Amino acid sequence: MNAPGIVLAIVALVKGLFYNVSSLNAVEALVGTYDKATVEALLQEAMCYGLEAHTDDMSFRDMLSNLIDIAKNGLCDQQKHEYIFLKPFESLALKRRAEDLNILASLDIERYIRSNLL
Repeated sequence: MNAPGIVLAIVALVKGLFYNVSSLNAVEALVGTYDKATVEALLQEAMCYGLEAHTDDMSFRDMLSNLIDIAKNGLCDQQKHEYIFLKPFESLALKRRAEDLNILASLDIERYIRSNLL
């Protein structure tokens, strides 16, 4: 997976999730009740278990799949074909734990979450 593909995937994910009212509502329904303590606990679990981490009877892998679907629908609602840029995340959602730990480590997700979201 190359850096430009990830950058485009992140941009498409953000645009698909946050630039559409129905997408915002779907994201709110999925994670809207999470407070800072919950997010911190989930971050710790994700560092230990990767996409196999669970919250509320849902794995992070399932959550990622749901977010990708929400983003795809949001981009389609905007009549954009930018959903093709979500491919790196789709493949990440299908990979096994050892592979996703390597990918997540290369993206330095923990540092990003801690510095920007907490």
